[in-house]
Parts: sequence; C-alpha cells; structure tokens
Amino acid sequence: MPTPPSEDFRNLNLGEGEMVATTRARSARNLSSNQPQGPGNSPTRENIIISDSTGIKYDVSDLDEQARRRAEVGLGDETDSITVKYCTEKEDEGESYYVFKISDQISVRLGTDHPRYNVPDCTCGANEGGIACKHIYWLEDQIAIQAPPAARTRPIHLASDGSRLLDMSPSKAIDRIKFENIAKNQGWVLHEDGSDLEDADEKMLEMLSVFEPSGALPNEFKDGTGPKHSQSSRIYKQFANLITKYAIDDVGMFHQLRQIIPPGFEATIFFEKMNDRVSKTFDAFDEYVESGPAAGDQCDVVTCADRLNDLERGIQERVAEGFGAKDAAIHAAAALITILEGVVERKGDAYENISWTRVKSEDEEAQEIDLYERLIGDPVDESRPFILGVLKDFPEEIRRIHVDRLSSIGEKLESYHAPKRYLNLFRTITFQGSRKRLNPEAGGSSAKKPMK
Repeated sequence: MPTPPSEDFRNLNLGEGEMVATTRARSARNLSSNQPQGPGNSPTRENIIISDSTGIKYDVSDLDEQARRRAEVGLGDETDSITVKYCTEKEDEGESYYVFKISDQISVRLGTDHPRYNVPDCTCGANEGGIACKHIYWLEDQIAIQAPPAARTRPIHLASDGSRLLDMSPSKAIDRIKFENIAKNQGWVLHEDGSDLEDADEKMLEMLSVFEPSGALPNEFKDGTGPKHSQSSRIYKQFANLITKYAIDDVGMFHQLRQIIPPGFEATIFFEKMNDRVSKTFDAFDEYVESGPAAGDQCDVVTCADRLNDLERGIQERVAEGFGAKDAAIHAAAALITILEGVVERKGDAYENISWTRVKSEDEEAQEIDLYERLIGDPVDESRPFILGVLKDFPEEIRRIHVDRLSSIGEKLESYHAPKRYLNLFRTITFQGSRKRLNPEAGGSSAKKPMK
C-alpha cells in the first residue's frame, strides 16, 4: 500500500463553495468566460479542468488563455509519455529547492519562498515570460494526488506561473506531504544530492558483471583479468562500457539500473560463480590425479589447495560486504560447504593408485599428497580454521538449511579424528545450526538474527 500522505494537510485552507459540474481536460477548449471568481463563488463549468492522469479537478479561473491551454495540455492525456527519471533536493546560498529530472534536457525546479526560487522553473524554456509550461502543470498534478483526499474535495486553484498549489507554494506542499513519500508513491528515483558517484563507473561494471558470459567476477570484468574471453565476452564488455558511459552521465539511469540489479541479486550471482569455480577446481584436480602430466590443467594437491584457499578468501571478502538478500547468503554458504565437502571426501594419498609415473621426493610430506591433511589435518596455514572460520559467522538459519550436508561432513571428520580444535568448532557450528533449532524447549536460541 502507498505511504499515506502527511496529516499536516488537515488544517489546510481549502476555501468555500460547492462542487460544480466539470469537464475533462481535453474537453476544456471552450473558454468563453475569463471572469475571475469571487471568494464566495464557485467556479463555472468553463473554468474547471479535470486531470486525465489523476482525476483531480482544477480551477483555472485565474489563468489567461495561454496559461489555460498549457494547463490543458499538462493535465491532458498527451502527457502519458512524461515521467520523472529522478528527483533530488539541492541547496543554493542556504536556500533549498527540489529538482525533478524529466529527460536529459528537461528538469523542473520547485523552490522556496526566496525571491529567486519561489516560481517554478523548467529548462524546456516554454515558461519564460511568467507562464508555466505543461511540464510544471503536469508535475504539480503528480504532487497534488499525493495530498490527503481532504485537500482535494474542491477544485484546486492553479496560478499562471505555477507558484501556487493547494493554496501554498509547491515547495511547501512538498514539505507537508514529504518529499520522500512523493518519490516512493510515484515510483520515482530519489537521488541524494552530493552522494558519492565518483566510482559510478566501477559500480556499474560490478552490476553488469552479473551477466558476463564467461563467468568473470566483478574485479576480473573491470580489469580484464578473468577467464579467456570469447567473442561474446568481448562484445559484452563493449556493450557494458557503453551502458556505463550513459549511466555515469545520467544519475536517473544509474539508479534505475541499480533497482533492476539490486545488491542482493549481484551478491547471489557472485556466489553462484564462486560455487562453479569450486566445482571446476575439483574437476581439474581429479583430472590431474587421473591423467597426470597429460591433463590440460596441472592441478596437483598443492595447486588445488592454493586455489581453494583463494576461493575461500574471495567468498569471505564478499561476505564482509553484506549479503543483501537471504538467497545470497544461502549460495555463499553452499559454496563454502562444497569446498569443505570436496576436501573431506578426498582424504588420503591422492597418488596412491595412479596409472602414470610420478617421481616421489625422499622427504615428501603428507601435505604434498593429501588435500585433507594440507588444509585440515595438518594445515600449512594454522592461523585460521579452514572454511569454518568463515562459516561460523553465518546466520544460524542459513547453516541450518545445509544441515544434512554438514552432518555428513561431520561424520567423516569424526572418523578421521580431525584435530580437536577444528572438530570442536565444527560441532559448535552444526549444533547451533540443527539440534538447538530442532529442540527449542531445551533452552536453545538463535545466535544470529534471522534474515529477511
């Protein structure tokens, strides 16, 4: 439901007079009477225009013929193509004003009671000479519809220069309705003036990387260091650069693209790509064990472990930025668990039953032939528990989703007599993720706030 407009309008002076018969904006062409209405009189039929967009009735008795015709156009059905790309609040010499960007060339400014800003201004140029243009009348109509119904029970007076709306200046009407409410209810992008868009080009490429056909990660897509690029990848990069160029010059377009590709979706795709790389890493390792030097990718135990460590760090860094959506957290946890699962399942001398010749060094240690030992059993890097150091900080409800896979991993770790410290941390993680949830009466509670 739309956010209710501000109740500040309940004391708004609406004037006196009874409702009268009206005509649609496109039918208000017979302007036979230009006589101003007295304070106690109701406007005549000829002096009423009904907006085709909002259905609001407007009193145009104070407008001359040129202003009336512009109001008729601005409130008619020919303005269906007009929309606000974004809106923002600015300040000049201590005076604030609102800007509504309609197109690359057209924007409407509604200011304060300061002499420089109290009359609406449109860059289309048609409002020169003190007469409002169709864009100003259209915009005021969009603002008026957000006012409480009590403020619209009688025809709303329009001014030739657009300086009055709901018996006050348009900017005061915005203040009472609340700028944020208007933007939200109308579906307009609200841009905070002065927000940091210096890195907009990087943000754009990060967003557009989600559709990169070769599976390149955001940083790889930006600097061109990702997987070998196919023709489709090269063409897509050119397309992304073009879109980025236009978005940098158009704040509205940038925000609209962010709405289409929200951070949560961007994060989800990132973790999906990481999961895919985990699978490819294990495939390359298995191929090397099977074929040795004949394998296309020389991914031995040491190389595989290094790649998995890199993937873990990449996931950890992205997790630190926030998930943005529950689905992203689920995919991130899945990628980490896939790494742990693959390592645990491959415990043992990887080269014990190979069919190819391998030269074994005299001082060869377990960490050089056993992926499990290198990463978990007797890790080369003892500064952090492999995978668990990241997984422990996930919301409990996310870990619980993967409880079956974690339970299977736990059984193997128990049978392998994994290092006590590592096993205790694993038990803590899986205990919080399953039994405590399954038996809430035992006094357990979630360690993390549930994700929404």
